[in-house]
Amino acid sequence: MFKVVADGNPKQVEMTQDVLDMAIAISNYIQKNPMESDFFCICPSIDEQEFADTLTALKRLKEEVVRGNDVSYVFLDNDQYNTLDRILGYGRNFADDIPELESLHDSICEIEVT
Repeated sequence: MFKVVADGNPKQVEMTQDVLDMAIAISNYIQKNPMESDFFCICPSIDEQEFADTLTALKRLKEEVVRGNDVSYVFLDNDQYNTLDRILGYGRNFADDIPELESLHDSICEIEVT
């Protein structure tokens, strides 16, 4: 589950651990393979600093998650939220062609933003 709880700036986002883990896995792949992934060519409005800030926010959230809680809440500014949306979109569109992400592809496609 991925849900926008408060649609302001920043946006309050609620997501389950599996979505958080997928977003971090996709981001890690993009970060390690910027040329192969073509992410920044596909999403030219996102610069590398915005991407890094978003990945940092996701990793910080992962560190802060209380064991046993399946749902996490994070506040993302509009740039971070748009970057996260593009990261998940990238996963939905290309993960089946990337060996490191192929096992996540079906789950990524089931993410519904509400």
